[in-house]
Amino acid sequence: MKDSVVSFLYDPFKTGAYCSRLFIPYDAVMEFWEFLSEKAKQRHKKFKVKKLESNLEYFRFIRETGVEEFPEKVLDDMLNFLIKLDNLCPKEVVKWSDYGNLVIYPEYFVPSEREEGYFFFPPQAYFADIKDAISIRIDNKAIPDIVAEVASLTPKSMSIFKSFISAIPCIKSNTIYTDEGKRHSRRFVFDLYPSVAALWVDELAHKSMSRDIIEFLGGALDYLDKREWQMSIILSAISVEVLLADVYEEILRKGAPPAPIGFLIDEINKKRKFPPEAMRPLKIVNRMRKAAVHRGITSFTKKDAILGLMNATRFALWYSFESKNFCNV
Repeated sequence: MKDSVVSFLYDPFKTGAYCSRLFIPYDAVMEFWEFLSEKAKQRHKKFKVKKLESNLEYFRFIRETGVEEFPEKVLDDMLNFLIKLDNLCPKEVVKWSDYGNLVIYPEYFVPSEREEGYFFFPPQAYFADIKDAISIRIDNKAIPDIVAEVASLTPKSMSIFKSFISAIPCIKSNTIYTDEGKRHSRRFVFDLYPSVAALWVDELAHKSMSRDIIEFLGGALDYLDKREWQMSIILSAISVEVLLADVYEEILRKGAPPAPIGFLIDEINKKRKFPPEAMRPLKIVNRMRKAAVHRGITSFTKKDAILGLMNATRFALWYSFESKNFCNV
């Protein structure tokens, strides 16, 4: 029986994600700012977090200049300050802070620094100890309020996140947290997929996959985080090419030529037809690889890169758990 990680990576739409919506009003963030400012004065500590503007035109200007001074970043800075207040910081906030050591952001394989990025509200994160993953999408159009869509693989990390939010002083009594249960729509599972893939690649894949395949899939995740969609697609395709070469050599009993995915598929199918669960991801990755290697023909998006990663991972899972019987028939 497949575990939750493998089941999601095989078919995220069927498996679904646990989802919630979070609404933190601007006034609650400001109340928290006043609370921390007063505590800093009492303890003779420097409180360097700038008071958040409420003017929408200001935020539009900031967004255009590329400066990351959005409400969730200010709240993140305030939470980093709260952590330093020792006995004043709720244990639930401390626990979520400790999980930050495992957060993958802003670049894959580069741990987040507490003073940089969105430490408490990462776009993607996974938790090796509980084999869970989470994604947090902030709606910048809701400025100056904070609105987020949160998705997780299991209820575990969602519960920890909710406990963290509910424990923040001034925030807990003003926050609207809506549990939407399990959802299967593309926008939720696509946001969550890189987090779950990173969990598998970093922590679980070594049990069944060779190191080079893990590195290629890791490279696809790396470029995904760097927003280099085309390169992410190419790395996903290379991982499939390497696996196809293995299948080619097992079935045809000779060394695989340095050929693209399409050629290897055709040659293998002449000898033995791939089953539909292997052929579907192969076709998608091959189509995307062709578009990616012809620069200037196609403009790619994050969803394209995730689709490439998704289907490369699906084929890698098929290879890991089912290809032995296919090759030995």
